[in-house]
Amino acid sequence: MDGRMILPPISISPGAEILDSGVGSATWLMDCCKQLPSSCQFYGIDIKSKVFPDTSMDTLSNLHLSVASVTALPQNWADKFILVNQRLLMAGLTLKNWKLALEEIYRVLECGGFVQLLKSDSDSVQSGPETTAGAKLLHHIMVTNGLNPECSKAIGEMLIAGGF
Repeated sequence: MDGRMILPPISISPGAEILDSGVGSATWLMDCCKQLPSSCQFYGIDIKSKVFPDTSMDTLSNLHLSVASVTALPQNWADKFILVNQRLLMAGLTLKNWKLALEEIYRVLECGGFVQLLKSDSDSVQSGPETTAGAKLLHHIMVTNGLNPECSKAIGEMLIAGGF
């Protein structure tokens, strides 16, 4: 991924609300703020605010960042978002938490809303022997810690189990 904003093939109407789960430095969400109608509201959550950008000097009054987990989103967010974006949380969610996260994403999506999950797997890139060895080590560490290193292969089944 080269850092450009990626949006799914949906129409974002003025006043729409968008959630970025695992927002990190909010780069994707800030790009959305600049490219979509200013009447849209953009929400970003992460389990820590450590890498949130300093928005005190920004004029992005429609950007809302908060500390929260995708496994327990605010109750008043039910049916709120036209789009939920989540990138690269395969090393951040255990198998149990994936189930909770997808159920929560389903709950906060408005009817007809869109979820965009960007993941990668260790076999998605051709690499040399050192990178291959590193990928095998990472795979082992993830499995040992209850994570799913190949979640994108199972994401369809996981989405169905989560209510989609």
